[in-house]
Amino acid sequence: KFNYKIFKSNIFKELNSFAKSVKFLKNKKTLLFSGGCDSMILANILIENKVDFNAVFFHLNGVNDDDYERALKSSKALLIELEIINIDDNISEINIDNLMKNLTFDKIWDSYIYIKGLIGVKNKFGNDIIIISGQGSDSIFSFGPTEFSLGSFLTRFIIYFPFNFLSKSLCYLNNLKNDKSYRSPNTLIQYYYAFLDEYRYKPLIRPNTLNINIDSVINSTNFNTLDLRNKMFYLKIFGFIQGKDNSGNVWLSKSLGMNNIILPYMTQGILKNIIKYKSNLIDLIFPKYLLRIYLYKKFPS
Repeated sequence: KFNYKIFKSNIFKELNSFAKSVKFLKNKKTLLFSGGCDSMILANILIENKVDFNAVFFHLNGVNDDDYERALKSSKALLIELEIINIDDNISEINIDNLMKNLTFDKIWDSYIYIKGLIGVKNKFGNDIIIISGQGSDSIFSFGPTEFSLGSFLTRFIIYFPFNFLSKSLCYLNNLKNDKSYRSPNTLIQYYYAFLDEYRYKPLIRPNTLNINIDSVINSTNFNTLDLRNKMFYLKIFGFIQGKDNSGNVWLSKSLGMNNIILPYMTQGILKNIIKYKSNLIDLIFPKYLLRIYLYKKFPS
């Protein structure tokens, strides 16, 4: 049941608990800082809990310059020093091509920047550090599409109201625009398949979607005792959260010998409170509303 007050209290209790848990560890703490909502909140939580940490940004000149300017502006608002890992200068003997082959990131530059950036962190701080990342926040708080754009809004609509006439019309328009032959789910079972085999976050049935064998999941006793939102997170955890850039972040860090990576937004406590207290209707209009309201109040400008 939606309850903003309890939702806010419990989520930030979880985040503060994370900060307290790492505070007295001897390892250096390194926050991957983009200057966006997620990393700004994590930085502020660490500051409020008096945790000593380094904030780093991976900069590839000419590719993520806008993000670079945002990160600088955000770090100034937080009154923290921002360490810049310049990708151009980050020469390493590690075979980047071999690492790239094992990743399934959607955007090739994201993969390249992340790989080279982590190598830069390793060169600067060593292996025995704790990497803190806001990765996964979009998937956890809004099932993925969190931009304030019409396309993102319509995608959230399809996720939250899959059997609505508008959702079916949007599927038809998507097919016309992208020359696809996808279908809207007509039953809950079809929706579970489509949600697990999402297309750019849209739970649509693609030609091979129903060939995926998830019978062991959707027919299990545990699954069938859950309500719809619990089932969606159950599938999200089995699917997207374990794949693409989410698991890629963890796998890549470990492949470089850095085994201590923490994703504070992807904890059991955060998940439980989102399942119990989040409002889909508010999230449809104002994605990640809890985090964004918190940030706006802390840093109005």
